[in-house]
Amino acid sequence: GTFSGDVIIAKSTPKLTFNNLAGGGLDPSLTANGSNFTISTSSVTPLSLALDTGNATFAGDLLVNLIGGYFEVDKADNEVKFADNTKATFGTGQDLQIYHDASNSFITNTGAGAGSLIVRATNFAVQSADGTDDYISTVANAQVNLFFNGSKKFETTNAGVSLPSGDGID
Repeated sequence: GTFSGDVIIAKSTPKLTFNNLAGGGLDPSLTANGSNFTISTSSVTPLSLALDTGNATFAGDLLVNLIGGYFEVDKADNEVKFADNTKATFGTGQDLQIYHDASNSFITNTGAGAGSLIVRATNFAVQSADGTDDYISTVANAQVNLFFNGSKKFETTNAGVSLPSGDGID
């Protein structure tokens, strides 16, 4: 049938289910519990949400649950958060992947003919997790430095390489 005006479902946790009587459908449902509005489906087939305006605006956080993980756009923290093993992928063939597996973090460039992983910066450093120790540092149009336990052990120069005073090659 057709409704004109408001449709009100008075229940503590109202649920509205759309049954596809022709069969083969997802049978999506809408549920509200006072603080959350959930769109779900009875199928494992991915649910697609089409909006007539082509845009979706969320006033608060956006949490997307995936099989085996999730990602969240956290408005308060101004962050996009990914669960362990949930990959951010880039490129048509998802050739670039960034993820964390609960123990290690990965930036992976994959695929046939994926090419090089290129990092562009005026100066570049690889540091300890807390940022207090350099492991590698570079200076534009100058040197590359290698460090051991926070102490520079190797530096490239215009004449070749330089070792700090007192350090020898073992």
